[in-house]
Amino acid sequence: FLKCRKCHSSLIGESRKGHTYYRCHTETCATSVREEAVDLALREQLKPVTLHPDELTYLEGRLRSIRTEWFERRNLLLQNLRLQIAELGKRLSRLTDALLDGTIEKDLFTEKKNSLILDRRGVEDQINRLERNPDAVLQEVQEFLGLARDAYFLYESALSERRRQLALLLTSDRSVDGKCVVFTLAPAAAELANRQAVSSGGPSRYRPRTLDRLLDKLIDWFTRNPPTWSADSAKVLLHGTDPNTEGKREGLAA
Repeated sequence: FLKCRKCHSSLIGESRKGHTYYRCHTETCATSVREEAVDLALREQLKPVTLHPDELTYLEGRLRSIRTEWFERRNLLLQNLRLQIAELGKRLSRLTDALLDGTIEKDLFTEKKNSLILDRRGVEDQINRLERNPDAVLQEVQEFLGLARDAYFLYESALSERRRQLALLLTSDRSVDGKCVVFTLAPAAAELANRQAVSSGGPSRYRPRTLDRLLDKLIDWFTRNPPTWSADSAKVLLHGTDPNTEGKREGLAA
């Protein structure tokens, strides 16, 4: 769950005098942090991710509107992706011509070729996802908004393993440098945290244009990147109780 920022080893949880500590067991490292510090750092990251009810109502309404025009929008996405495939093919052809003409070294040719092939494979994966399950992207965005709706509350009320699952879903880097805990939000969660909603102590005043752009970014992200969670895991976090976690104390230690 946590890694040492210096040597990249996994930190191991240990109980001492009623507290849990995460320590790096590499001899040259002195990384050690109490679970309370990890817990506090994660709470602070989740606060800006959590959606205000007004924001969620607006985003869900926009998502319903997008569903009515999704067939046309999906076709435009597929058209743009196929144009990207064609352009990558042309670049591969030009690269091969450069090798045959002797204007590029073999090692550099191989490096650039592999990069282009990797890019093409990524675009092909996006096309396959949109063709195989046309509604998958919108469903994934909806599930993500459900997690974001109560991210902080879910963390506050969850048992040990569900807290861990939520952290894994919404963060991409979890490391400790000495006694400093560093959490990096996953890209989609970071988009939510960086939205320019205005709050002044009273009801949150959201900006529809900002939320429209946010929703477009989320749709684009999930078109290009399959989620790191399953629909079942999202449902367990939002509604269910995992029998394997019943009775565990609250906290992050596994």
